[in-house]
Amino acid sequence: MTNFFRTTGLTAGLVTLLFASTTVYAAEKTITLTVDGMTCASCPYMVKKSLTKVDGVKAVDVSLQTRLAVVTFDDAKTTIEAMTNATFEAGFPSEPKIAGMNVPSSAPAPSGTDAAAKAMPPRKF
Repeated sequence: MTNFFRTTGLTAGLVTLLFASTTVYAAEKTITLTVDGMTCASCPYMVKKSLTKVDGVKAVDVSLQTRLAVVTFDDAKTTIEAMTNATFEAGFPSEPKIAGMNVPSSAPAPSGTDAAAKAMPPRKF
């Protein structure tokens, strides 16, 4: 039976099929982040600069008016957490926007977030 597989090439075909079926391909994804703390015209530039430094980020569009950042990234190279950490380190906390939950930035913060706000690093202007 072993000679049958060797002569017909079925072993190589089966091995190729096994490896091909377990291959995971990276996908380019787009996410919208809500960004807090943007108050002037240079803020979107600082947010964009912090996000473009993250390996795997392909494109960034930041709006001061809506306080949103639309980020296109390679999910095999970066994570949402890496992107939100980058904006946080630049002085602009952010989080993924959840559809249907548009909370204005002037809304009071949920209780228990005062300590997190005080722990935020100073902005890097």
